[in-house]
Amino acid sequence: VGSSAEDLVAYQQPASPSGTDVLVAERISGGDWSPTFLAHTPFEGFEGTGDLDVRLHARTGRVWIDWEDGAGRLGWCRQQAGGGWSAPDFETISGPEDEEAGRMRIRAHVLSTP
Repeated sequence: VGSSAEDLVAYQQPASPSGTDVLVAERISGGDWSPTFLAHTPFEGFEGTGDLDVRLHARTGRVWIDWEDGAGRLGWCRQQAGGGWSAPDFETISGPEDEEAGRMRIRAHVLSTP
């Protein structure tokens, strides 16, 4: 895997003219950060505040990011073995009450994929 989780931060930022972008930044030499765009969503989060609850995960050498992407889905990307990030993929959920179970399904998929 490219970077360790200690050298990464996942975040969101408002997009122009509307919606929200999901990004990851990697710490590079000199302590600077290099951002990478992962996805754009018009979704305002389950609470309607614009917070997509972007999360960075690392386990057994695998690194992935997930976020709220719609009323019925979570978005996610994984760090690829040679570096870089996968295209966004999506996990269907039945609503906010299924969010944590959806994140666990994403985790299972990431950890079982070579």
